[in-house]
This record gives sequence, C-alpha cells and structure tokens, in this order.
Amino acid sequence: YIFMDENICFGKPHIKNRRIKVQSIVIDYQQGMSTPDIAQNYSLSVDEVEAAIEYYKNNKTNIDRHIEDSQKRVELFKTKAVHIKV
Repeated sequence: YIFMDENICFGKPHIKNRRIKVQSIVIDYQQGMSTPDIAQNYSLSVDEVEAAIEYYKNNKTNIDRHIEDSQKRVELFKTKAVHIKV
C-alpha cells in the first residue's frame, strides 16, 4: 500500500494512487484518532491506514524528520505572512 516516487508528494512515502502522505496519517494517529476514524477521514481502507502506521514504526526516524521539517515550514510561512503588508 505504501509507495514512494520522487514526482509524487515530494518523494515522501504515501498511500499508492492516493497522494496521502504517511506522515499525515501518523499525525492523526499520534493525536489519538482510531484506525477506522483515520480510514474514514481520508476515504481509505483500514488496511491502508494500518500499512501506513506499520511503515512508520519501521521508519520512525525518517517520518519523524518529515513531520518536523513540515512543521518548521509552516511556522516559517506564518512568520513571513505576518510581515506581509496588504
């Protein structure tokens, strides 16, 4: 279920043919969402969600780094957006 292609999702692991990154599923899982709720939220099968969580468990360091990098980009964007005059 997990696929990586440098031309899709910036090369990050994602659900094949869905463009839903593993890190997005992991964030929801870490925030306490159940596997069935995550599956429903993204219109995925429970098997796809479980595959993403299993992938995370086997690649925790890399996925945690992806999550951290994404959070830093969001914070940087927020900082720059505040300084833009309209």
